[in-house]
Amino acid sequence: MNPSWISAICNIVVAGATVVAAVTAIKSLRTWRRQMQAQIDYKIARRVLKASYKLGQAFAYVRSPSGYVFGHLATNHDEQADQATKKFDKRWQVLEDAMQDLETEILEARVIWGNEIDSHMRKIRQCKGNLFMTIVEHIEAIRNPERTTPEERKKLRHQVYSHGTEDTLSGEISEALKSLEEELRRHLEEK
Repeated sequence: MNPSWISAICNIVVAGATVVAAVTAIKSLRTWRRQMQAQIDYKIARRVLKASYKLGQAFAYVRSPSGYVFGHLATNHDEQADQATKKFDKRWQVLEDAMQDLETEILEARVIWGNEIDSHMRKIRQCKGNLFMTIVEHIEAIRNPERTTPEERKKLRHQVYSHGTEDTLSGEISEALKSLEEELRRHLEEK
């Protein structure tokens, strides 16, 4: 064999090995990117899910009927309303803190996933707003009971305080949090 043929064959083999190495490197890089993205998605989904669970607990804390008998020490409606306001202010701060934690995690999720998560947060924010307005109405009914009927006051109490039975507000909160959880589970299970 001619030495130039041997050199040409060696060059072809080296070029082929280089192409195989380049293809392997590209495939490996793509696999590594997918793994990194999956790892990032998993971590974000897990953090958002954990924050949503804390928010669910905070909603339950605000709506807990424990301490409901706050008014038995008060001598008039204004004192009863003031006691209720103090109790709800303290409890509401727990909800605010949990909501802020969730909003922070959602912000990072939005950076990675886009705005698809926003519809779930709108529902949760709406539940928070509904609860706040119901608490305000409840306290106002305590302060001025003559402006509401006993049935209206009872209805407000049942909306504000969760008694372990399914009420409208509990259903809305549960549905909003479950909707977010389902979206997050999709990100967790893909990985």
